[in-house]
Amino acid sequence: MHKKDIDSVLKTIDLSMSTYIGNSRISQFNSPDVQSIVLDAYMADVLKTSFKLNRISNGLFDITVKPLVAAWGFGPNKSAKYPTAEEITALLDVVGMQKLQLTKKKLRKLKPGLSIDLNGIAQGYSVDVLCKVLDKQGIKNYIVELGGEIRSKGKKSDGQHFQVAVERPSQMEQEPLRLLLTNCAVTTSGSYQEMLSYKDKKIHHHIDPRSGYPLQSSVLSVTVIAPTGILADGYDNVFMAMPIAAGLALANRLKGVEVYLIYQEEGTIKEAFSKGFSQ
Repeated sequence: MHKKDIDSVLKTIDLSMSTYIGNSRISQFNSPDVQSIVLDAYMADVLKTSFKLNRISNGLFDITVKPLVAAWGFGPNKSAKYPTAEEITALLDVVGMQKLQLTKKKLRKLKPGLSIDLNGIAQGYSVDVLCKVLDKQGIKNYIVELGGEIRSKGKKSDGQHFQVAVERPSQMEQEPLRLLLTNCAVTTSGSYQEMLSYKDKKIHHHIDPRSGYPLQSSVLSVTVIAPTGILADGYDNVFMAMPIAAGLALANRLKGVEVYLIYQEEGTIKEAFSKGFSQ
């Protein structure tokens, strides 16, 4: 597979779901005067999984949360002040996936002014698309990585497993966690980088789409293993937003999904694993 083939696939995905491209399909949908769009196959796939994650997470995973993220200062245009209660109430009027209608071929706004952002899941999906291309070319062993989203198949040329290291915080004084991957995807999401202070509390870019306020979570980092990149990428957002016990319980219920959590409790950094993670 040549680099130009990879670039061509990624360009097509960007023209579908990149909010940074003015004429992409998602940018067209986000235009205030557009009520609905006809979906391409890529966007239809990602939206189908997004609605599934929204249901499983009781609304915590929400692709319409973009205006709230921006209002709290985590978007590309940093704000010098936090939103007022009145501003949050106004923004909540155009947030919520229940205000979208998805069919096989179309996405429709049930309320004007909604906008969506698929960045929390599209990168993992892009990995899956590249894996399908490799599969079609008859390649049996590979590891694909895009921006930290990783998926592997088979083994290395020497017969060894592909290995991925997950960094632990320096305070833990432990070696990185080493994963031996076999036909699965893995992704890590953390709140180390994007943290702001609000009313003497540290907040990060995971905003509760139900309340409009940043989620108060002790979770510092989430590593998810799943059958596909899109599920690993999507679930790391879900587990970052959930309390520790609830996140572990959810992972233990989901088939093929495992989670490794790093969290802070009374000033001490701790870690927790779902039941099948060590396998």
